[in-house]
Amino acid sequence: MIPLSQQLEYFKEYIEKLKQAKGEDVANEIITEALYVFSIGTNDFIINYFNLPLRRAVYTTAEYTAYLVGEAAAAVRDTHELGAHKIIFAGLAPIGCLPSARTLNHDAPGECNEEHSQVAVAFNTALTEAIGKLNDELTGLRVVYSDTYSVLSAILSKPVY
Repeated sequence: MIPLSQQLEYFKEYIEKLKQAKGEDVANEIITEALYVFSIGTNDFIINYFNLPLRRAVYTTAEYTAYLVGEAAAAVRDTHELGAHKIIFAGLAPIGCLPSARTLNHDAPGECNEEHSQVAVAFNTALTEAIGKLNDELTGLRVVYSDTYSVLSAILSKPVY
């Protein structure tokens, strides 16, 4: 897993290489017209929050959600400053229904962990609000939310065998 800060450094390096390869005008056009896909939170909750006791000792679920959404918003701002104008942000899936969550669900082995999935719902709500603010705040930016939770929930509720 590559930290978000390192991913932004890689993006800066890419921009410089692109400018060298294509020239500044073409590079700027490519950067401006590209679609950027963000997905933040899945591993943060599954690994760093639910499975490692340290984060839970420091943050409540609401505090950790606010922290991650703040990091996501900062990453969007940084990417926008580097020239991005079109961003799609994937929300969290029902993470309590992932195989690892079902396996580790001690209360109901094999079943979805509803607590974990409700955390995803709260995160997605906060993320959607932050996206609205970013769209209002940053000129020329268009961030769109991708609702992966509803799509995967629909598949889980009516699986095809």
